[in-house]
Amino acid sequence: RGHRARALGITGAALAVIIGALSLIPVPLTTLTEGVVSSGPETQIVTETDGFVATTFAQTDRATDAAIPVLTMSDPFLDAREATLRTDLREIESRLRNAAINDLAGARILEEQREHARADLAHAVERRENLEVSAPGTGDVVLLAKDDLPGQFLRKGTLVGYVVEPARFVIDVVVPEARVDLLNAATDAIDIRLASDPSTALTAEMRRATPSAISTLPNSALSSLAGGPVVTDPGDPEARRTLSPTFQLQLEPTQPLASSLIGQRVFVRFDHGYEPLAGQMYRALRQLFLARFNV
Repeated sequence: RGHRARALGITGAALAVIIGALSLIPVPLTTLTEGVVSSGPETQIVTETDGFVATTFAQTDRATDAAIPVLTMSDPFLDAREATLRTDLREIESRLRNAAINDLAGARILEEQREHARADLAHAVERRENLEVSAPGTGDVVLLAKDDLPGQFLRKGTLVGYVVEPARFVIDVVVPEARVDLLNAATDAIDIRLASDPSTALTAEMRRATPSAISTLPNSALSSLAGGPVVTDPGDPEARRTLSPTFQLQLEPTQPLASSLIGQRVFVRFDHGYEPLAGQMYRALRQLFLARFNV
């Protein structure tokens, strides 16, 4: 009881020091997230038609010209269909020559049939040409699961590989909506670490960002189901639809990356400088309040 004043003074001084430290002493302010190495959609190699993979020519990290095919496909029924269409077209043209003299009304019907037959034949010829898959540009060819491709049946639009240039690699990153303002306002540096070599720190630069929130991940590897940081809708079979809005950023590494790193997860740290803990705590509580009350 006789030391109450002294105890209150010491307690008040200690609280003042703590509050002062939280309010005045700056500490590092960072945003941590994850991304995936990507080559960009313009370098994807996709199939243009259905078919079975017959042969593959490209090898990983091998430079190729756009005119050189990277794989060929086959359709066992295409030869028979093309032969049937050619026979049908010759028959229609023969009937049309006879009808042009004796049956003008029937000739008009046969002309329409001829146009349809020609269109079907052109489509079959186009399918045959599309069975040879070429690279969309020059660069290093990376085929996905190259050893497993021969004999597989692939649908039209199936991604089979990439044509990559290390200098054009990008990293697709998603960040929570709550951190976007901070990223836009103050980002001093961006550090990245590859999942295969987390001990080595690399640098990157901001390339572009989505102007508004999105609800679809650029890569399912960022989903929590695949060990990523973003919780996705469990009802989505592709694990790409997010439960909360996110913003997508695209980073460009300042150092060349190997072609084999495509699809690898990357740990990303955005450095925003320094800010007292009180300011960081206030921001976190404010974002929690806004998210809780949906305002």
